[in-house]
Amino acid sequence: MDTSSWKQISLEYGENSLKVKVPPYCDVLHMDHVPALENPKREIENALSNPIGSRPIEEIVSSHKRPPSKLSVAIAVSDNTRPVPYSGKRKDGILLPLLMRLKRAGIKERNVKIIVATGTHLPTSRHWKEQAFGEFITSRYRIIDHDCTSPDLSFIGNIEGISVKVNRHFFRSRCSYYHRSGGASFYGRPFRRKKGSLSRPRQF
Repeated sequence: MDTSSWKQISLEYGENSLKVKVPPYCDVLHMDHVPALENPKREIENALSNPIGSRPIEEIVSSHKRPPSKLSVAIAVSDNTRPVPYSGKRKDGILLPLLMRLKRAGIKERNVKIIVATGTHLPTSRHWKEQAFGEFITSRYRIIDHDCTSPDLSFIGNIEGISVKVNRHFFRSRCSYYHRSGGASFYGRPFRRKKGSLSRPRQF
């Protein structure tokens, strides 16, 4: 195959880039530019104080019969295939405001598990976790990679005869929080099961 007329493009690959050649008729698609927030921390705090379709974290925590110090919390975060700015004490880090709110609400650090939602991807490295979350978070909170092949996934029901299983840490937590680049969702309990069928999460 003659590739002499092909054009070279650059693809982001981790912290580097790869040069590849593609046919001349290929187009390179780019996302529209979106200006950065002037004060990310303020916007994040405002979003946590005024969630859409949910009560604030503090109200969810206080609504439980157990004292906050006894509650377990699971936070699902993106893996290394998503460039999400979680990192520690950086002014634009988006995870710390949530963790600090949980702490002020009485949740103990030892009862919080951060679950890297790898899906079917490979587990992330310790180095990536330290880079992604920062020393402040990695030294205080337990960070777990989801393993879709794990034998201890929690069965929650069937969809059209297919078994549905979820991460047991997320399933067994009293409060769960799905933290992703496109938004976030709060739940008092992640799933309910009734007569072997899958029901919708009960959102607060």
